[in-house]
Amino acid sequence: MIERGLKPGETRAIGPVSVWNTGAEPLELGLSWQKPLARELEDGYEPIPDTDWLSWETERGRVAPDGRFEATATLRVPERNSLRGKRYQAHWSVEGLTPAGSRLEARPKLLLRVPGKRKSFEERRRSRPRAKGVAFAASASVLKVEPVALGPRVELGREGAPAFTLTNTGPLPATVHLEVEEDLPGPPPSGYRRVPDPEFLSLSRELVALDPGESRSVKLSVKVPREARYLGRRWAFTVLLRALEAEDPGAQAARIWVLVGVEEPTLLNTP
Repeated sequence: MIERGLKPGETRAIGPVSVWNTGAEPLELGLSWQKPLARELEDGYEPIPDTDWLSWETERGRVAPDGRFEATATLRVPERNSLRGKRYQAHWSVEGLTPAGSRLEARPKLLLRVPGKRKSFEERRRSRPRAKGVAFAASASVLKVEPVALGPRVELGREGAPAFTLTNTGPLPATVHLEVEEDLPGPPPSGYRRVPDPEFLSLSRELVALDPGESRSVKLSVKVPREARYLGRRWAFTVLLRALEAEDPGAQAARIWVLVGVEEPTLLNTP
């Protein structure tokens, strides 16, 4: 399960979640929250700092054969600005005990995304006038960058590296909003997996103001944390481009796919 958009200081109910007893004996159930092991972490996530952020309304129950047990949890993110832009993972452990003493366990995961401080497209658009004829074009639809080393920031848009240009193709001024999307709009290209964390990809600017006929270039940079679990990964990012002044920004939107390949384990020179 994924809980997204929970800001510092906010609280949200999770569930109800269901546990089915598919066996022939009744089960005594116990629920708890646990931190994930290193090998269990999803790309882009880190262990939740404290499982006290999470609590079950009911931690124990009994479920008959072919029966169902439902439980609701509460998630509260502490009010700390340092948590903004972070991604955390926790596991809710379900332990079952039969009358004969057999133990069963399951560990579904919870993925939490705490939004950053950036203003959304909708927030920026509120104060903008709308007009017909606003149009723009991007010079590329796909950028491919590999291999990328762990740790240092790799700048795109310099000599010999890919970049893209935005051009105002309409008769009116346009302000293009650029955003690295949280989720891909569709399946990633073959051999790539979805973006682990949009924060790995940075844009040199989030807004590009263009007069009619004007063009401006945008640089990108990739920074992958120096963690061995990311070696050999191949990720697909998408950058969504929309004009703030467009009457129908969705119809005029453009996307640029950024395909990133991280260096293989044999290429890592560990000091």
